[in-house]
Amino acid sequence: VNAIDAAGNQTTSSVTYQVVTAATPSNLALLKLAPPTVKHNETFRYEIGAANLGGGTATAVTITDPLPAGVTFVSATAQVLSCTWKGCSVTPGAHCAYASNIVTCTANALPPLSWSSFTQLGIQITVRATAAKGVTLTNTATITSANPDSHPGNNHSTATTRVR
Repeated sequence: VNAIDAAGNQTTSSVTYQVVTAATPSNLALLKLAPPTVKHNETFRYEIGAANLGGGTATAVTITDPLPAGVTFVSATAQVLSCTWKGCSVTPGAHCAYASNIVTCTANALPPLSWSSFTQLGIQITVRATAAKGVTLTNTATITSANPDSHPGNNHSTATTRVR
């Protein structure tokens, strides 16, 4: 670019542009389930299901689950299940990690639902109920992705379990 300022000084400069396209919004939804009651010191599982209800493919999907006081972490697994009219298969690229009483599970991508296919991220978190009898354990998980979400109201789910 050639430029001349008000005093008549001439200068040359270059400009570089980078075109960035906006990610297509997804519509992630999360459902968390747990048994209504467990015995003190019994192991039980939190079951989490996540899907993309529409829009674009959600990438870098992360589910974060801070475990409540009164449980001890045992294990966590994640898998992406993809189904079509021909059948279902497990897709690689999902895993869970545990640190500082938080379970974090990730998946590379969740494509949107269509009339011919369905993909779900399934997570199982096994814990031991260490809370005293009569305590209600409340546990909330949250899902995010690298894409904007068109309906963020369904990005978290809570399950409660009473220790008996």
